[in-house]
Amino acid sequence: MTIGLSHISFTYPGEKRPIFDDLTFQLKGPGFFSLFGLSGAGKSTLAQILAGLLQPSSGRRVLPKPRPEVLYTHNGERLPVWEDCWQHLKSVTPPNGQRLLDEFLKTALHGVDLGVRFRELS
Repeated sequence: MTIGLSHISFTYPGEKRPIFDDLTFQLKGPGFFSLFGLSGAGKSTLAQILAGLLQPSSGRRVLPKPRPEVLYTHNGERLPVWEDCWQHLKSVTPPNGQRLLDEFLKTALHGVDLGVRFRELS
C-alpha cells in the first residue's frame, strides 16, 4: 500500500509564507512511520494533512482504494500525564478507526507494554 501527498501547498490563515509549497512524497507500506525534525518545521501540520484533519491549500492526498485509516496523535509535550499509552490511543482514535488500532496492537505493538505512562518511555 502506498499513501502520500501530491503537489500540496499549505498556508495557515493570516500567514504570508506557506508551510509547504508544491510538496510531493509517498510512503510505501505496510509499516509504521514517524516524523522527526526541529520545532516549527511542519511535522504536525504534515501529519494532520496526511490524516485528513487539515486540508491543503492546493494539491491532494494520494490514497489507495479502499481508503486506509490514518491515525494521528500529538507529540510528547502534549500527551496527558494522567493516561497510560493504551488509554490515550483509545481516546484519540475515532470510532471508525478502532479496528485499525486493534490490528496495530496485534501486529506492530505485539509485546509492547502499553500500560505505562508516556513519561516512562524513552
